[in-house]
Amino acid sequence: MEFLTKRQQKFYRAMEKTPLTKALLTDWFILKGRQKIDYYSPKIDEAIRNYKGNDAWLDDPGAVRNARREIIFHMFAYGILPYEYYMFRFRDCSPRKKDSFLTDKLTVANLHKLNDYAYLDLFNNKWKTYEKYGQFYGRKMVRIGSEEDRPVFDEFVKDNPVFVKKGEYGAMGRTVEKVDSSDYPSMDSLFAHLMAELNTLDKGGLILEELIHQSAKMASLNPSSVNTLRLMTLLGDDGEVIYKFPWMKIGRNGSFVDNGGSGGMFVQVDEKTGIVRTNGATETGEVYYIHPDSGTVIPGFQVPDWNQALELGRKLAPITPRVRYVGWDLAHTDKGWIVVEGNFASQSLYQNCDQMGRRYDMAAIVDNLKDLSEIPE
Repeated sequence: MEFLTKRQQKFYRAMEKTPLTKALLTDWFILKGRQKIDYYSPKIDEAIRNYKGNDAWLDDPGAVRNARREIIFHMFAYGILPYEYYMFRFRDCSPRKKDSFLTDKLTVANLHKLNDYAYLDLFNNKWKTYEKYGQFYGRKMVRIGSEEDRPVFDEFVKDNPVFVKKGEYGAMGRTVEKVDSSDYPSMDSLFAHLMAELNTLDKGGLILEELIHQSAKMASLNPSSVNTLRLMTLLGDDGEVIYKFPWMKIGRNGSFVDNGGSGGMFVQVDEKTGIVRTNGATETGEVYYIHPDSGTVIPGFQVPDWNQALELGRKLAPITPRVRYVGWDLAHTDKGWIVVEGNFASQSLYQNCDQMGRRYDMAAIVDNLKDLSEIPE
C-alpha cells in the first residue's frame, strides 16, 4: 500500500498481462502484506457486498474469494482503497486508465504539499470550523458537551423546536439527524436523550444547528435532503482561487442527508457555467439520467446563482492561507449560498460520474505550486 516507484509500476504492469503471472504476484502480495490485508479485510468485504453488480454471486464462496484477490492485487499494484476498485470500475479498465485516477492516497500526497496539518483539527472539529467561518454559515449553531450546557440547550430549542443534531467529530453524514422536540414528552427527556448519546461518542460534543431551508430549485432534485455543492477551492501562489472539478451530492427520497453512504448520488458540475454535465452516479454502481424519486432530469440542471457560489469560495479560501485546498459543502437558500461545512481532505468522488481519471489534470496544477514550506506561517 506504499506509494509505488516507477520500477515497481513497470514490473506490476508487466505481471498483470497474463492470468498466471498476475495470480503469482497476487499470492506474493498476500504473503508479504498480511498485516495490511488483515486491517483492510472488513473494508474489502464491505466493498464487495455493497456494489450492486455483485448481487448475483455473493453466496458463491469461490466468486467472493476471486473478488477479494482482485481487490488485493489492485490495492498493492495501484495503491487504491477497496471501495475505489468498484467505484472506478477497475475490472473494465486498461492499466493506463487505472493509472489516471486520482485516488485517496494520491489526494493525501497532494495535501501534504498544499495543506498544513496543524490545521487538520480546525476542519475535523465542526465547532471549530463554525467559530472560524461562522459568518458564512447563515444559521445558528451551539455546542452541547455536558449537563452544564442545559441553559444553552434550552435557549436554542426555544427558538428552534426542530433542529439538526450531529457529532462534533464525524464524517459522511453518519451522526447527522433531524430532531423534532415535539416527539419527546418534555425538554428534560430530550436533553437526557442527548446526554445519553453524548456518552456514546468517541470524542467531542454534540452540535445543534438551525435547519437549512434550501431553495425550491435545489429541492427539485430531492426535497427530503439538503442537496449540497462540493466546491473545491485551490489557493494559487498569487492568491487567486483556482476552481477545478466541482460536484454535487443529491439525496434520495426519505433520506435527510445527501451523502453517498446514505444512498445519495454524485454529479459533476462545469466550473465555468454551473451546469451539471453528467448523470448521477452512486458509490454502489447505479447511474441515473433522471432522479428516480423526484423525476428531475439530472444532466443539464443549472445550479442556481453560480457566480455567487464562486464568489463565496473566493471569500472563504484566503481566510486560512496555509490550508490551500478545501472542499466546501455549500447549500443554496432563498437568501443565497451558505456554508454547510469545510473538508480538509476532500475525496475525488466526482471521477465516478464519468469514469474519467483526473490525476494528471490535478498534477499539472499542484506540481507547479510552491511547497508549503515556502508559505508564511
